[in-house]
Amino acid sequence: MNPLTREVMPMSFRLRPPWREGKPSIKTSMTVQFSCLFIGCFLIVGLLVYQGVVKVIQEIATDYILVTIKQENEKVDKIIAKAESSASTVLSNNEMQNMLNQVYSGQVLKLPDRDLISHLIYNAVNQEPYVIAAQVYSPRFGYYGFNNSYLQQSDIRQLTLQHPEKLAHIDDRMIWIEVKTGVGDNVYPFIFGIRTIPNFITDTPLGYFMVVLDKKQIENDLIHIDIGQGGSMFIVNEDGLAIVSSDEAMEMETKRYLADNFKDRNDVSGHFIHSVNGVHSLVTYNKLHRTNWTSVVILPVSSLTKGMDYVNYLLILTGCATILLVFITARLLSARITKPISNIQRNMKRVEQGNLQVNLPVTHTLEINDLSQSFNHMVGKLNILINQVYEGELRRREAELKALQANIHPHFLYNTLDSLYWMLIIRGQEEVAKVVVSLSHLFRYSIGGKGQTVPLRSELEHIRNYLQIQQIRFEDLEVECIWDETIGNVTILKLLLQPLVENAIYHGLEKKSGNRKLTIATKAIDQGLVLITIRDNGAGIRPEQLALIRSMMRMADHFQILEERLGMGIENVHRRIKLFYGEAYGMDISSEPGEGTEITIRIPLHGRMESSEAK
Repeated sequence: MNPLTREVMPMSFRLRPPWREGKPSIKTSMTVQFSCLFIGCFLIVGLLVYQGVVKVIQEIATDYILVTIKQENEKVDKIIAKAESSASTVLSNNEMQNMLNQVYSGQVLKLPDRDLISHLIYNAVNQEPYVIAAQVYSPRFGYYGFNNSYLQQSDIRQLTLQHPEKLAHIDDRMIWIEVKTGVGDNVYPFIFGIRTIPNFITDTPLGYFMVVLDKKQIENDLIHIDIGQGGSMFIVNEDGLAIVSSDEAMEMETKRYLADNFKDRNDVSGHFIHSVNGVHSLVTYNKLHRTNWTSVVILPVSSLTKGMDYVNYLLILTGCATILLVFITARLLSARITKPISNIQRNMKRVEQGNLQVNLPVTHTLEINDLSQSFNHMVGKLNILINQVYEGELRRREAELKALQANIHPHFLYNTLDSLYWMLIIRGQEEVAKVVVSLSHLFRYSIGGKGQTVPLRSELEHIRNYLQIQQIRFEDLEVECIWDETIGNVTILKLLLQPLVENAIYHGLEKKSGNRKLTIATKAIDQGLVLITIRDNGAGIRPEQLALIRSMMRMADHFQILEERLGMGIENVHRRIKLFYGEAYGMDISSEPGEGTEITIRIPLHGRMESSEAK
């Protein structure tokens, strides 16, 4: 077949509908994405609404509980205040003061006087239903008053021994303590109040006044308070111990929780959410005014949200209806959007079958219209591109044929240099023969091999051959090689160092007369880097020019300026390092006018070649 004859080939590309490969169509993808978007928004809004309702319910419950606590605190404060007021009234009575001072001075009271003291005490506190005992006491005259409790005189003496730190600071203000008496199942709890009896004649107290409150009645009041299902109310002292509780079967974990969280608590009122006995609970508290006690209510959060079942049902029902509506809307919307795309897809199928006369009509949608015009333009270019590709392939084949015909086999050059070497040896020109050998090695290294990387020792050996040739021209050129043999197998780009050595000679040492020195050093450092230094003692670079070079080395668009000052080598080497190793590696240049120039190359210490490859 004539090579210039065009062979019309069938179209090599195929446009397959994505669903044939197990992928969803655009319509399906849009339906799913729209549905997920709307459903996600609905779920987020629904969750926020639900959390807001729960928060509002908790705030309402907290306010209600706090009001209830304050009301109960006011009631307890009134009981204590009345008891303290009654005590003050009876102790300030003139007859009571006279009779107690008589006893205090050593006189013996007659039986009517004793009955009068008890009568005065009884009349003062008998109107209080919570007070079941009230007595005056002194080691000089014993006990006077009335006692309707199970608390005996021995219990009171034992109480004074159990609370010495509290009784040591008793004054005319009453101190309240929880006490118990009895054994086993017959244990009776009381709230015991005690204060000193003031002496209106002298400053020495006449004794103590004691009041006993019925703890059971106060607990019954707490039990009948409506604080929510599963809730409990406690009155705790400054040590966090429950004095009064609406929960008769209070668990040990609850006692421990109260002791841990309300011991020496200073804030007057507050609330928080805690886990009590493994139950997520709302804890609300408020301090009493007359004592250092705190009323605490523990209410499970689940009881607050118990009425949310209807709200949850309504949210679920609304959500299902919304999901169905969103799915139908998204399906219809996606079908309308994808209809023009389906039309384009059908016409592309015709192009796939070889019909290049397809022309899409103009639509009213801007994006689809642009896509149709682009498609028509593409189809119009296909015939032109097919011709261009065919003609380009013919030209490429002709160029390859010409290159093969013009190619000189490298072995012809190597054999010629080898013959020249032996002719020079026979004629005794050994110095020139060495130059020929070095030149032969240069050609072999430059032309031979297909890879772009070589071992570091091979690159350094190539530089040695190059410098041997240069030393014929510059007889006073001193070359110092400080090479670390342990990194000889490190991979380096081929012909990376020769351009820099050439720059050092032609731009530095060539301008210097006598005492020319070139140092090439390699070493590895701890940061995982290999440093290759090329240093000359040539003319150097002026400071302002050096600053310009350093700034331009960081700007890839200005290599032509560097080229004018340092030659083609600097452009080639810097670009190759950045492209091959990355932006973290490259070159550093330092120079002093009249002292010389030093270039340091930084490459990574990795990619060691196997010994066979190094050879």
